[in-house]
Amino acid sequence: MHSTAKEKERRAHLREHEPSRQLRIFVDGEEVMTENWSMGGFCSYGLYRFDKKDRFSGLVESPDGGPKIPFTGRVMRVDHDGARIVSLVEIELDDLLALQKAAPD
Repeated sequence: MHSTAKEKERRAHLREHEPSRQLRIFVDGEEVMTENWSMGGFCSYGLYRFDKKDRFSGLVESPDGGPKIPFTGRVMRVDHDGARIVSLVEIELDDLLALQKAAPD
């Protein structure tokens, strides 16, 4: 799919797509991997019980298996293929920066 200049301007944070750099998300005993993520949120298959605008809390783990970090997310969109696009609405900035640094190169 071709993105327009306007769509590129709306993207506030660079997305991480590399499979080895994806995050593990834990919510109420369910574990899913992100498909891509950025400082602002993530895309993941799973978490199917959540609909658009649902807010939930969970833990996120970096690709290197570091400590699990608490967060609160909000489903911004549900794609036609079932992917949930989640905005990180509550997470400590230091923890978020640590996730980004822990991702292997």
